[in-house]
Order: sequence, then structure tokens, then C-alpha cells
Amino acid sequence: MKILRRRHTKQPQTSGRGELTPFESRILQLLATGMTRNEIARQLNRSPQTISNAMTVAKDKLGARSLTQAAVIAVASYQLVVAKTR
Repeated sequence: MKILRRRHTKQPQTSGRGELTPFESRILQLLATGMTRNEIARQLNRSPQTISNAMTVAKDKLGARSLTQAAVIAVASYQLVVAKTR
């Protein structure tokens, strides 16, 4: 009888998680305008925790090291329009 063992290798999070959802794209777009997490939550009628979770998932999908880098990548890659909100 042969026992198969699973390899324990860490997979990059960017490869298997897919594209940004429209919700994640919108959050990063608003983040790029300078809005805070709480401001984004109010605008989208969601809780700040929901926004934080979506930001983290989007950052991981893009392979970014920070939310700022994720917002820059999203704006450039997804050709998001950024207008000043303040």
C-alpha cells in the first residue's frame, strides 16, 4: 500500500484567487481618492469591518504590500477613474 503525502508549500495568494470583484475595485477606487475606511463604509452603506475585509482580500489578490500600492495597481490595471472627493 502506497501512502501519498501532500506537499506543504506556500502558494502565492495572487495566483488562485482571481480578479477583483466590482465591489473590491470600487473600494480601491475610493481609497485612491483619499477616502478613509469609515468614509468608504458610509458611502457604500457597509460596515467598516466589511470594507477592511474587502481591502485585505483585494490587496492579496493584487500581490500588493500595502493598501496604497493596491490602490495604485488597481487604478492602473483596471483603468479606474479617480476624481478628488474632498
